[in-house]
Amino acid sequence: MKKIVLAMLLLAFLLGGQLMAQTADVFNERGKTFADQGEFDKAIAEYTQAIRINPDYADAYYNRAYMYLKKENPDAAIADLTQVIRINPNSKEAYFNRGMLNYFEKNQNEALNDFTQVIKLDPNDAEAYYFRGMLNYFRGNGESINDFTQAIKLDPKKVEAYVYRGYMYYLKKNYTEAIKDYNQAIKLDPKNAKAYYNRGLVYLEKNNYNQAIKEFTQAIKLNPNDAEMYTNRGLAYYRKKDYKKAIEDCEAALRIDPNSNASLLLEHARSEQKK
Repeated sequence: MKKIVLAMLLLAFLLGGQLMAQTADVFNERGKTFADQGEFDKAIAEYTQAIRINPDYADAYYNRAYMYLKKENPDAAIADLTQVIRINPNSKEAYFNRGMLNYFEKNQNEALNDFTQVIKLDPNDAEAYYFRGMLNYFRGNGESINDFTQAIKLDPKKVEAYVYRGYMYYLKKNYTEAIKDYNQAIKLDPKNAKAYYNRGLVYLEKNNYNQAIKEFTQAIKLNPNDAEMYTNRGLAYYRKKDYKKAIEDCEAALRIDPNSNASLLLEHARSEQKK
């Protein structure tokens, strides 16, 4: 008799576990339906119910994180992705998405750790190298060059990796490599204003003012609302002693951004013009 009772209890336990899982699946699927309909609050409620039934339901956490992102609640999304990682420590996608959220929320240390973990799980993820490179770039860390180089190796058409690696070479005064990177970026994307602008900065440092002006002019054509571009072209004109054009560029920069540092250059250019 005891054996029969134990068998029945075991069967009930197994069936109960299956029923619980099936019920959690139902709420998860209902959440997906609401999500597809743009009913984000209702979707969150369904995913939350699925998680209450099964606190280790990674898919429900992942889906709810996406809804929180849609609702512009990154902290809640990060918390849910953290739960996904707790349940599945080898989830590359969870680390990458949490890394992206931390990146845009300026949680630099956390983002750096997340992208590093993605790279450990998948050494061929070009995007993870690129974003880790960007984080090191923001810190002025030369390690960014290695990350951008790896990103380019894995994705040779990654334009922004060339642009930012070029700028790091520029900061290190390695102007030859910087120009090579900007040349490649422009070859891949002839309308990349930042690549022209940064190449102009290199020529400005090399005292090749005519070439710098050509680069800045092209950058301005592509992006006419950037005060810094006008300011640096004005600086190139100033160093050429073309004070009239330097003044025009400084005035243009200040129209775009009254707080631009062009004001000091403008003062000097006007002073020189009067001599």
